[in-house]
Parts: sequence; C-alpha cells; structure tokens
Amino acid sequence: GSGPFAKFDPKGDGTGGTWTNYSLKSGGLDNRAALDPTNDIIVITAFRSGENLYGVDLKNPSATDVTLKQGGTPPSKANSHGWEWSDVRKAFIYWHSGSDVYEVKLNGSDWRTGTWVWTRLTASANSVTPQKPHSTGPYNRFRLVRYDDAEVGVVVTGVGTPVYAFKIPGNATIIRPRPPTSLTVQ
Repeated sequence: GSGPFAKFDPKGDGTGGTWTNYSLKSGGLDNRAALDPTNDIIVITAFRSGENLYGVDLKNPSATDVTLKQGGTPPSKANSHGWEWSDVRKAFIYWHSGSDVYEVKLNGSDWRTGTWVWTRLTASANSVTPQKPHSTGPYNRFRLVRYDDAEVGVVVTGVGTPVYAFKIPGNATIIRPRPPTSLTVQ
C-alpha cells in the first residue's frame, strides 16, 4: 500500500514553513527507510509485503518510486529488521532476525539501473547474538554507530529487554582527520 512521505520547507524568517506530501507505493508500517547521501535517495525496504527495495529520488520526490535490482545472495526478508546507511562502507547495513548482518551495496554508477548486491557479513555463529526481534509492533530499533575504529550495531528489541551491541565484522578502515600540528591565532 501507499505510505506517507513529506517534505518540510522552513521559512527563512523563523515564522513557520510549508509541508508537501507525496504518495509512495513502497510505504508501510513495518518497512524501514534510510538515506543514501551518496546518491541523494531514500531506500525503503518493503519486506512485509514482498522482497523489494525501492528508491526515492530526493531531487524529484514526486516521481514514481524505483524498484531496485538486487543481486548477490539475499537472506529471507524479515518484516522486523534493521536498515541503516554506513558512511564508512557507502552501503546499507541490514540486521536480519537478530543474528545475521548483511551489506547491501550499489554495483554500478546509476542507482536506478545498477545492481544492489547483498553480502553476508556474519558467520552462522556470531560472537554476540541478540534475541530475535518481535514480529510486529514498533519495538525493534537498530542503529549503526562508530566506536573507536569500529562500526557497532546497537539493537533494542523491546520494552524491558536488554540493549545489545555488536561489532559489525569486516569493517572498512575508518579514516580520521589528523589534528593540525600547529595553530596560529591572530
């Protein structure tokens, strides 16, 4: 079904702004979406009602959502999952059913026609296995954060349950800016 997608344009004088609503064919309560700033798109997972990934062009959000071509070996798609953009990998990270983590990365230069390749990042026995997420409801929260030189998945699966953190395996190198060797103040 279609879902809500809106843009807010604030007025420069601080007195408010305007909302613009768009209709998406890829919307849904249990779907997840994340921004790909490299391609200036939002990618939506529509796994409760199917297997598709959809791209929304933020330069033209009123255009029809694009069904993205998938490759590699994807997992069975779960309607309760995590979906976050990794600026280190330039790819999406998919947390699947509490124990597996996948990378979904564009192979090609055009997000509309290229293949979004699934790569499993975890072995069948992860060192820390979060409990399986709830199959319905707004309880699952997955966030990808940086800690030192690692990307870490943080998972909250429900009210009154533990919070899990686990290192995303196979990380790309995180490049940190070097501090200046000297500072001149005038």
